[in-house]
Formats: sequence, C-alpha cells, structure tokens
Amino acid sequence: MNVSTDELFRLIQSMSPGEKRYFTSNFIKSDNHYIKLFTLINQLEEYSDEKVREHFKGHSIARNLKVHKSQLKEMLLTSLALQSTKTDRVAALHWDLLKLRVLEDKELLGAALKKARKGVAQSEKIGLHSLQLDFLNLQHKVIYELGGLELDLEYTESLGTFDQSL
Repeated sequence: MNVSTDELFRLIQSMSPGEKRYFTSNFIKSDNHYIKLFTLINQLEEYSDEKVREHFKGHSIARNLKVHKSQLKEMLLTSLALQSTKTDRVAALHWDLLKLRVLEDKELLGAALKKARKGVAQSEKIGLHSLQLDFLNLQHKVIYELGGLELDLEYTESLGTFDQSL
C-alpha cells in the first residue's frame, strides 16, 4: 500500500475516541463532505482509494479525492494541535505566541503587550529560553510600535534578567 495514500487512514485510526469526538463536534458540520469522508475512513478495516471512490461514486468527493483527503488531513492536524494546547504547556505557549502575532498584526497593541509579558514569564518559568526570546522580541516590537521609551527601558531590563538566567 502506498504510504502517502495510507497516511490519512493511519492518522484517523491513531486518534482516540475523545479526539475524534472533539474533531467532529468542533470542526465540521454534519452535512459536510469532510464528515462523510472522515466517517467512511474511520469505519474501514483497511484503506483503499478504490473503496472510497466506489462509495462516493458520482459525488465530488470521488472526483477530487486527493484534494478532499489533503484538506481533511489538515483539519485533523489542526484539531489535534489545538486539543494538545489544553494539556501540553509547550504547545499552549506556542499557541499563545501565534495569538500574540495576530494581536500585533491587528494593531491591538495593549492586548499584545499583556500577552507578550505573560508569555515571557511563563516560558522563563518552565525554562524554554528560545521561546522566551520569541516573546521578548515581539514584546520589544509592540513596545516600539506603542512609542513608549519608558516601556523600552523595561524591555532592556528584561533582557538583562534573561542574560543572567543563561
């Protein structure tokens, strides 16, 4: 069996019932193509593109199976990654860093600064210095955009603290 063809099947089979439930209740509607494809693949004992195409004969899923499988796989990975942020502190910090970038991009600088400071403290607490640097760099960028020299001094002082912790 082709390994790349088998990946989506193996990913679905590796998911716990709770992960599957989280995905189906939070990511797709019940009448969606993706839930139909997910449900079918989940029920298969052994994966075969031919079985899937036959099941969806005459449907756009059969005609564009490669695209639908790729999109379903990305949705599953997103669901699993989001779910992991609830139990994995490192994943949660990475997710917070992404949200910080969104806040900064949308020019919600007060909220971005607050999230950056929290991220600096949390990453320092668990010893993730490379992630702490990412938060500090974004914090500095936000401070610069706010135009606050006093805030910039705080950033410089926090770098001094960071350097001493290495």
